[in-house]
Amino acid sequence: QKLAGYIRLMCTEPGGWCVIGARGEAAAANAMRSLAWASEIGKSPIDFKVRWEEELNDERSLRFFCEIRETWTEWKQRWTMVDTPEKPLVVTPHTDVTKLSTAVVVRHRKFAGAAIKMKAQHDTVLSTAAKALATIPSTGREEVGKELSCVIRWPRLKETEKEEALKMHVF
Repeated sequence: QKLAGYIRLMCTEPGGWCVIGARGEAAAANAMRSLAWASEIGKSPIDFKVRWEEELNDERSLRFFCEIRETWTEWKQRWTMVDTPEKPLVVTPHTDVTKLSTAVVVRHRKFAGAAIKMKAQHDTVLSTAAKALATIPSTGREEVGKELSCVIRWPRLKETEKEEALKMHVF
């Protein structure tokens, strides 16, 4: 939750950008959870993009570019205009990164957005989702991929229906 607080702080500062680097599965998963918490603790969602960063020795890591663009009310109004299917894309430990990335691009083309559901405590699942988001610019039309951004959150459920799932919205 320290990272979530840092994200909120950096995004509310003048200039409003925060960049998080993540190398490895656990780091990517922690970044995703922190982004969800950062959106939860504030009155506005954290809008983010994920990109691959080339490093020395032909290694790659993920970079999360975060900002606050709007309030939750404005975001909900924008999301309700997106005509997505009832069922979100579900990420499992066996989900292929490229296939998930392609599915998100296809849903975006058909419905102007995509919803993705994943287990909050499963590092592999969260890392796969982050890698798929970073792969979107090379999967779809590059200009579309560069414009897509995400908001990740915990769904609002009754206490009896509480589940440890995160929902990500891409549009």
